Amino acid sequence: MTSGAVSRTYSFIQESTFQNVKLQTEGDLVALEVITLVKRMAQSHHSAALAQLASSISATASRGASEDVFAKIKGMIKAMIDKLEKEQQTEASEKAYCDEQTVAATTKEAELMDQIKTLANKVDQKTSRSVDAKAEVSELQAELAEIDKAQKDLDKIRKDEHAAFVEAKTDLETGIKGVRKAVTVLQDYYSKPDDGESTEEGPAPEAAFLQHMRQPAAPETHSKSGGSIDGIIKILTMTESDFATSLAKEQTEESDSQNDYEQATAENEVEKAALSQQVKYKVKEYKALDQKIVQHKSDHDAVKTEHAAATEFLEQIKKKCAPKKSSYQKRQEKRQAEITGLKEAKEILQNEVAFAQRRKFSGRLRGAQLSM
Repeated sequence: MTSGAVSRTYSFIQESTFQNVKLQTEGDLVALEVITLVKRMAQSHHSAALAQLASSISATASRGASEDVFAKIKGMIKAMIDKLEKEQQTEASEKAYCDEQTVAATTKEAELMDQIKTLANKVDQKTSRSVDAKAEVSELQAELAEIDKAQKDLDKIRKDEHAAFVEAKTDLETGIKGVRKAVTVLQDYYSKPDDGESTEEGPAPEAAFLQHMRQPAAPETHSKSGGSIDGIIKILTMTESDFATSLAKEQTEESDSQNDYEQATAENEVEKAALSQQVKYKVKEYKALDQKIVQHKSDHDAVKTEHAAATEFLEQIKKKCAPKKSSYQKRQEKRQAEITGLKEAKEILQNEVAFAQRRKFSGRLRGAQLSM
């Protein structure tokens, strides 16, 4: 009675699936409806698994509609639903993992690149500062060398000046002593009688004077001339004064030169101490900078290696996840549609089983009533 309706309702491919199904009861029609639903989903979603499921259901339904048959079909449908849901969950977990790892790897790669740039900048900055500090040390050391040279020149000048002073002082002091002695001899000579005799204490003043002056012996007609002695002593006194003035001048110049030397030496010492301290600080600075540069370069190389590993890992994640990610939404929608359809088919079977059980119960109830 349904062969004509079947040919008009189902396609040839679908109809060939039902050749083994005998449409004799309502259960057969239910099985046919389930098979049709699964087959349509297989064709719609191009699913070999659903096509295989439809064939398995058809083969099972060909044994005749019964609770056991429906239970087996329900079991097959449930197994397929579980399989699809598991695939759905697995792929969702894989996508979540891919998304999480992609974001984490991208962030890590970017952070490491920032660290590389930061460390490179630190190396450049500290290298520049170290070069400047070393240049400053060279300039300071050159200034110290100039001060040392100037001090050596100053020492030599002071030594030469002092030697000249000592020589001049000796000459002037000797001259003053000679003049004073000459005055004394003359005064003694002209203050005593002109007897030319010696005393017990020593030679006569005249003889001593003549001996000191290294003059030739006095002529026999020599006699003391008291009138000219005052002029001679005056001249000698003036000469002594001139010698003393020259000596005082030499001493003043020597004192001034010594003071200037000591002041210049003290200033040089102060300046050398300040420059030496600056050199000390600058050397300490560039040594600390050089140590930092070595550390930054080591850190830079380590981070660069880590960045290379992070970049490689990111490429692996992209390679692994990108193909799936592009069609993830469509695959999930397809699976959900398949799951929904299979649940609908399962619901059809459950309703039919429930209906059959009620009908069976009603038949038993009527039979019991008739027997009464």
